Amino acid sequence: MQLPGRLKDTTLGDVLGTLFRARVTGTLELVELSGPSSGRVHRIVFSDGVIARIEPGDPGSRLGEILDVDVTARRRYSPEQHHRIGEYLVDAGIVTADRLRTALYEQLQARLEHIYRLADARLSFRPPRPTSAHPTDPRPLGHAEFLDGRPRKRRREAASSPAGRSPGQLPEHEQALRVLGLDHGASRSDVLAAFRRLARESHPDTRPEASESERRELLRRFATLSRAYHRLLG
Repeated sequence: MQLPGRLKDTTLGDVLGTLFRARVTGTLELVELSGPSSGRVHRIVFSDGVIARIEPGDPGSRLGEILDVDVTARRRYSPEQHHRIGEYLVDAGIVTADRLRTALYEQLQARLEHIYRLADARLSFRPPRPTSAHPTDPRPLGHAEFLDGRPRKRRREAASSPAGRSPGQLPEHEQALRVLGLDHGASRSDVLAAFRRLARESHPDTRPEASESERRELLRRFATLSRAYHRLLG
């Protein structure tokens, strides 16, 4: 597995996708290289390909704000008694363990959103550090949660170079649009008009002079058009 050295040369979605597919366990470290926060370090901790924890240089959304509770009373407890705010809140009966896990999950998502907004950062991956699980740890972010709908450099390049992907590699909806020569956002009337026009050109009955092999090709083409039409209109 090889990662780019700079975020500006790729997208965070592509980097996270690579780590997910490799089912890595370890830490992706991002050091900001632009803006007023240059030098700030963000760490995304992976466990078997999913995001278990994010340790930002900027604390981001504070746990007390998400839970709407005052955590200043934690100062009365020694570090030996309570190493983390979450443990204090549960042990003191301020929140339940379930409510804490939900809040920590919201915090995890907010921190990831912040990292997705970075313009540039130096990237590196480090092997795992010894850690121990805790009952209040939030559930990890699965690949659908940190990848779906995210910008991907590879997707943009493939879209600008249609020859880069064969029709069989495209999503079914996109394949159907391409078969009918339509763009994204085409209306039902656009689909119907395109199908009728192409069907007139491809239906064997419109080409009585065609040879047997030509008729088979026309039938194949017409069947492809029909599948695309029904895929788009249901």
